[in-house]
Amino acid sequence: MRFLLVIVALGVVSIFVVALRADSTTQPSAAAATQPAPVRRVTVYAAIVRPGPAWLANRAAGRANDMRRHFEYTRTMRAEGRLLFGGPFTDGTGGLLVYRAENIDQARAYMDADPATQDRIFEYDLHPWALNAADLPRGEHP
Repeated sequence: MRFLLVIVALGVVSIFVVALRADSTTQPSAAAATQPAPVRRVTVYAAIVRPGPAWLANRAAGRANDMRRHFEYTRTMRAEGRLLFGGPFTDGTGGLLVYRAENIDQARAYMDADPATQDRIFEYDLHPWALNAADLPRGEHP
């Protein structure tokens, strides 16, 4: 009788194990269910600007740089949806401008058209940036 009980118990355990394995292969794990959704990346172009020769010469002579044309340009680019955001670094070493553009050549053309670049107040390095689309300002998703 004891032998028969052991056989029945092993059979029940075997059925239970098979059922658990089948369930674990068809159902997502609890860990997978808690993972965040995949990140959607958007390529934007980050221009890191630094003081150019005119800026440095003006500073050495104690003159302020006239930034009015630059500010008007960036307001227009922002209104047209080409400039996402930008501003100076608080340590005085330059700033950051982030553009929406079709490619790096178009972003370079935007920077080259900036009066501060043309007047050599700024120099810049331009980089494609894979920004998380969720980090774009509200309403800026492409």
